Amino acid sequence: MLSPYNQHRGYTQSFHIERIHWKEYLQVLKEVLNLRTLTALLVVSLLSSCFALTLNVGKNLNFEEILEILTDLSNVLNTEPPSTNTIGSFVYIVWEDHIVSKIKGGDLYVLDNEPFEGGIPAEDLLKKLKIPYHKRDNEIIVPDTIIKSIEMIGRSLIVEYTGEGSFNFETTNDGITVISTEEVFFNGNVYGSGETLRVFPIKGFKIDSIHREKGKVIVNFKKSGIRTVKIKPISERVDPFDPNLTILVGYGDGRIIFRNFAPDFKGADWKVYSETKKIAYELARELGYLVEECPVYKLPIGVPCFIVLIKKPDDLKLLNEYLKELLKE
Repeated sequence: MLSPYNQHRGYTQSFHIERIHWKEYLQVLKEVLNLRTLTALLVVSLLSSCFALTLNVGKNLNFEEILEILTDLSNVLNTEPPSTNTIGSFVYIVWEDHIVSKIKGGDLYVLDNEPFEGGIPAEDLLKKLKIPYHKRDNEIIVPDTIIKSIEMIGRSLIVEYTGEGSFNFETTNDGITVISTEEVFFNGNVYGSGETLRVFPIKGFKIDSIHREKGKVIVNFKKSGIRTVKIKPISERVDPFDPNLTILVGYGDGRIIFRNFAPDFKGADWKVYSETKKIAYELARELGYLVEECPVYKLPIGVPCFIVLIKKPDDLKLLNEYLKELLKE
C-alpha cells in the first residue's frame, strides 16, 4: 500500500473525503505529535498588531489566513504563537493543543481530525478553538481583549486582562464606570465598543491615578483631602470609601498598627500609605506608643486608616484631641 504521503500526492478538488484512509492519516498525525518533542519547529512570527479580528460569515479560510489568525489570537491570549512544519505531502500548523493540516496542492483541510474541503469555515475554526466572538450583520468579530476580572480592592479598582486592554474608566452620576473601547470579552459575553462592563456606585470620589502595566490596570480614587476623623470600635469594619480618616480602637499594650504598602499595586497605594504612616508615627510619639506595620485584613489597601490599642481609657481622649489638632489646615 502506498504511504499516506504518496497516496495523496495527486489529490485534486474532485477528491472525496470519504476516500481518505483515516487509519493512515491518524498515523501521520501521530508522527506530527512525536516530531514536536524530537525536533525544533519553525515558528512563524508575523508582523501584526493586536486588533479585533473581523471575518466574513461563511468564509472558508485558507492555510495562510488560519496561520495569521492564530498568530493574532496568541497576542490576545498571551500564549505561544503557532508553529508550522511539513511531513511528506502534508503541511500543518500546531497551536496550543490543536493541529490544522493540509495536503499540498489540494483543498483538503483537517482540524483536529475533522475534515473540511475548500478551507475551514471561520465560525467552525473559532468554535473548535473555543474562541469567543459575536456576529454583526455578515461579520464575525473576535475581541482583542479578554478581561479576567474587574474588582474593587480597598479604594483601588483592579482590572486583569490579556490582549490590548481596550477599556477605559469614566466618572458619572452613577459612580465609576468601566467601558469598552473596542470589542471586549468579559464574564461570558462579548461587548462592542462603548458598552458598559461594570458600574461601581461610588459617589463623591474622582480618579486620582491610573497605573497601567501589561495585563493589569490599577485605578486609585480620592476625595478632596482628609477633613475629619472617625473613631470606631475595633469590632467594626472600615468603609473603603469613607472620606474620613478611620481609626479602629481597642484595648491592648499601647500600639498603633497601620497597613504596609502592597507590592502588587506597583506603588499605586504609596501616597495613602505615606500619609497614614506619618500620622501614625506622630500620634505614637505623642502617646508614647509602639508602631507596627502589618497587612491586617481589617485595614483596606489604599485607605487612610489604622488601629490603636490603647492602654487606658484616658488615652482615648488624648488621641481624639491630638488628631483634631494634627488635621487642622
